[in-house]
Amino acid sequence: MKQKSRVQWLQLGDGNTTYFHASLKNREAQNRFTSLITNTGRTITSRAEIEEEIIGFYMQLFGSCATQLPAVNIRVMKDGPVLNRSQQSHLIAPVSKKEVVMAL
Repeated sequence: MKQKSRVQWLQLGDGNTTYFHASLKNREAQNRFTSLITNTGRTITSRAEIEEEIIGFYMQLFGSCATQLPAVNIRVMKDGPVLNRSQQSHLIAPVSKKEVVMAL
């Protein structure tokens, strides 16, 4: 943004300070959240509530941090493939329209 404004500044000349500041104000206004509609349909306008809603949305989207991460089971890795060849080919078979309709 700073580099773009300087290019415009050089093209338009030194006397266009009003244009420069107006373009910065316009850009700042476009990048600001003034209100937000929650999942329940409630409109919130305070900065704290907007921050809380956005953080809550992304925590729900990504989940919270795990308290324990399971390790790889060495015995399963040593046993090798668990699926036989026909099971493997069934997993990579193309999906038919009928299967999609049934799933929906």
